[in-house]
Amino acid sequence: TQGEVVAGGRGAGDELWQLGEPRGVCSDEHGTVFVAEAQNDRVTRWAPGAQEGVVHAGGMGQGDEAWQLNEPIDICLDDAGALYVAEAGKLRITRWTPGAERGEVVAGGHGRGTELGVGRSQLGSPCGVFIFSEVAAATAANLVAAARLAG
Repeated sequence: TQGEVVAGGRGAGDELWQLGEPRGVCSDEHGTVFVAEAQNDRVTRWAPGAQEGVVHAGGMGQGDEAWQLNEPIDICLDDAGALYVAEAGKLRITRWTPGAERGEVVAGGHGRGTELGVGRSQLGSPCGVFIFSEVAAATAANLVAAARLAG
């Protein structure tokens, strides 16, 4: 059996036909593939048969602003099509609703640590994210962020 290249495959880099340190990957019901690129601080979207990706989130340089990503390491989609991004460089999880030009912090973002208070949550080192509920709108009860312990 042979695999099929569905994203990238033409060397590492920052062009839209390349991937820069791909980490997390997920797909939707239409076969569109989303790739978290840690080196390029972006998530690209690859339609079936596409020769290049489209920037879906980030891609505006590494940073802390709502329109930027900082070393995206994992991603997932909820039933409503919102994209969740675990950012190792900013220690946060952001949610990007369909068509959004900026993400919303839903966990972490307040430095390294173990504090979980409302408005001041911290993560150790996010390394994964997933939704485990059938509910379309994610809440703190059904969003899970895997993180290494703060050290």
